[in-house]
Amino acid sequence: MKAFHIFILFLFVNLCSAQILIHEPLVDDSYASSGCLDIELLSVAVRDEDTGVLIAVGTECTNQWISLSKRMTLSYSGKENGIIKWVTEAEKTHNFQALDFDKKYTLEPNKLYFFILRFPPIPKTTKIISIHENVGANSFYWKGIHLDTGRIIGENTETTPSNITPPYSQKIESGTETEITPEIWSGTGWALKDGHIVTNNHVVEGAKQIKVYGVKGRGDVEYNAYVVATDKKNDLAVIKIEDNKFNGFGTIPYSVKKSASDVGEDVFVLGYPLIGSMGKEIKLTTGVISAKTGFLDDVSLYQISAPIQPGNSGGPLFDNRGNVIGIVNSHHTQAQNASYAVKTSLLNNLLESVSSTSLLPLNNTISNMSLSDKV
Repeated sequence: MKAFHIFILFLFVNLCSAQILIHEPLVDDSYASSGCLDIELLSVAVRDEDTGVLIAVGTECTNQWISLSKRMTLSYSGKENGIIKWVTEAEKTHNFQALDFDKKYTLEPNKLYFFILRFPPIPKTTKIISIHENVGANSFYWKGIHLDTGRIIGENTETTPSNITPPYSQKIESGTETEITPEIWSGTGWALKDGHIVTNNHVVEGAKQIKVYGVKGRGDVEYNAYVVATDKKNDLAVIKIEDNKFNGFGTIPYSVKKSASDVGEDVFVLGYPLIGSMGKEIKLTTGVISAKTGFLDDVSLYQISAPIQPGNSGGPLFDNRGNVIGIVNSHHTQAQNASYAVKTSLLNNLLESVSSTSLLPLNNTISNMSLSDKV
């Protein structure tokens, strides 16, 4: 019997409708003139009215800034579109503030900023684009952006959210943009006691309805669930199955490790990535802990070499004994084999707010099994 199949679950999240095609693109080449700025292309949203490019910017240095010129361009199929506007999320409120061109905006050290760059619409069949901001200091570009991971959202299809991407937005009104979110997306979760499940906050945020599949290995049976508690700062969420069909998970074979793991330890990830194209069989990837800190030296994260894809979000990171040591939540799109997982030590406070008794499984019955038998 495969030990984990009945406890690693995939989730469908239903949200409000939108017509949008989202890509998590592969990039042939990128450049930033300032060595102190880390500028990452997260995703490209192709809509009827415009094309939105989501970027994340961070720095470890002082006295850094970002500025965009109206001469910034998006190129495709021999054509070139100039930028229309750019916006940034205002204090994590999901409202987006329009920014001025040719104005310097100060960046604080060790803080992550999200910006959406708005360009005129491009054909939804476009395969490759390039983006250039090459005016003055702190210029950057991405060449050969491959748009081949798109999923149409809002037409009863399945998709997955970008792992560190805030919601997309639509019409600007009075200097702000209002939130627009996919209709259906999917993620991964893993079982706790009493019908509770751990996943990422970004998987369930804004959910109108949550469906859980994979309980006791049954991918054809769905269960209703609801959000019990969230930790937005650490991208954690606890949901609970509430369904007359549900009669428990049974004995959970893994335990949750509270202490830190070390660099170089073997790890593996289980989850349901890109189920629209890769199917609904559970997927395994392996690697090691590359660092005990994550993006911009975030101490709440591990960096791991195990590859992850959209849809792995919320899934468990295991050590080689079958202990859960992290919750997968993101990957670095500009680096090879650089994925991130939230440390399980950060679950404690969230779970204490849910129940007065411990929800953590602590009896590891598969520590001496081979990897194949664990999975």
